[in-house]
Amino acid sequence: MKNYRPSIITSPTAEPISIGQLKHRVNLAVDDDSHDCYLRELIKECREEVESDCDILCCTQTWKLETDEICDGMQLHKSPVQSITSIQYYSNGGVLTTLPTSIYSLDATNRKIYLKPNQAWPSSQTRWDAWTITYVCGYTSVPAIVQKAVLLLAENYFLARDPQKESKFSSYNRLIVKMQRSTYP
Repeated sequence: MKNYRPSIITSPTAEPISIGQLKHRVNLAVDDDSHDCYLRELIKECREEVESDCDILCCTQTWKLETDEICDGMQLHKSPVQSITSIQYYSNGGVLTTLPTSIYSLDATNRKIYLKPNQAWPSSQTRWDAWTITYVCGYTSVPAIVQKAVLLLAENYFLARDPQKESKFSSYNRLIVKMQRSTYP
């Protein structure tokens, strides 16, 4: 595959931790809304950092992958994979066609797409976006270790504004190492 272009279609609609959880962690009163805008941004940024550090998606989101070809055992780049919404391709006649689900199956655990028995991939036009795989990924229920990592990171960044507060970054790093180990093939 020469071309392999992932892009997000639908961003998460929820975050792995709430503002209330973060306020409790950094000793802010629940009814103190003076930091809410900053805390929302901080939680989003910390979720994205955990996702990048661990090569996972914390919350449900939809991605599409455009590629010039498809093959049996093709691995999707984001995890965990929940489902495939559609696989579309440009036929040799230039018509955008949706591949029937009777042709392929998803091994969600290993993020791979396989042909079902006695099936073959149809031929497609030669172009960089000949195939588009749209899929849903991210945790449906965010694991506690992921929530803790986002919370520790957000707490660290919030308290870093106060030089008297102790950094919890080493605790975050220990959690990340554990999550990275679990993602090895």
